[in-house]
Amino acid sequence: MARAFNTRSYKKTLRQMRRRDGATVGVDASTDCSPIADALVADGRQFVCRYYANSGAKRLSATELQNLRGAGLKVVVVWEDGLPTSANYFSFAKGVDDGTSAYHDALEIGQPTNTPIYFAIDYDATDADLAAGINDYFNGVTTGIKTAANGGAVNSVGVYGSGATCRFALARGWATFTWLAMSSGWRGHDFPDWNIRQSQGKTYGAIDVDSDGSSSNAFGAF
Repeated sequence: MARAFNTRSYKKTLRQMRRRDGATVGVDASTDCSPIADALVADGRQFVCRYYANSGAKRLSATELQNLRGAGLKVVVVWEDGLPTSANYFSFAKGVDDGTSAYHDALEIGQPTNTPIYFAIDYDATDADLAAGINDYFNGVTTGIKTAANGGAVNSVGVYGSGATCRFALARGWATFTWLAMSSGWRGHDFPDWNIRQSQGKTYGAIDVDSDGSSSNAFGAF
């Protein structure tokens, strides 16, 4: 998700994030941020958004979580495995699979159950996509998490995507947390009820990150 870095734009975005009442600022990245944890703190970042996935280098590990928290950073998690970048990805069965896997990742990492797992809809979904496969997908996510928990406490669900996607998932009750993607050309980019808003990133050492601002302290960090 990283973009070419523009210093003036980055500093303006960071100031805007910090001015929002109760806001904190962070980053998201698809690789282990342990090596840059101290640099992030020195740059005023307070949280890191990282991934759950079935496998691969993007997946948050218990060691990375320990390193980030040891540096004074909180962590937010998003499930993204495969390519949730078109309508073809989304179905009830895929939601059950992703919800189940995400719940087990959360259990393995020790994520508190009072914090959410965001699920990525990483494209500009149409109204037809939302009403069909994506609606079914979130039904499956909820089913998968509840089934995996077997009567125990469950993590709430968040959504990453366009403003239109965030608005849809929130209105339908599929998500209680929203993470607005940076793509201003996607539908509904003026969506106001985000918990996290993504914006242009930069590079720390060899690691590319996107910038993120939270709307308040209640956005799912742990």
